[in-house]
Amino acid sequence: MKEIELYEKHGFTLIPLRGKIPIANSWQKTTFKQNSFSKRFKGNFGVCLQPHDLVLDIDPRNFKKDDKPHQRLSKIVPEMKKTLVIETGG
Repeated sequence: MKEIELYEKHGFTLIPLRGKIPIANSWQKTTFKQNSFSKRFKGNFGVCLQPHDLVLDIDPRNFKKDDKPHQRLSKIVPEMKKTLVIETGG
């Protein structure tokens, strides 16, 4: 659950999911208590994005072996260097 702690540390609001669907029907209006999920909830989580957030999903499996797409994009968009990078199993 290290990833959850990173998201919380960076101020993201997390939403508990069943599969890819929020557990609470009114999740947009529900205030979830943060910092308690990682200890008691063992399911999936969604990240509630704010209007200024942008998520870019770069899957290294879709690139050649020595290609570094995040590094290449960082040269074009220098602000990319300030982003949070989470590596997962797929």
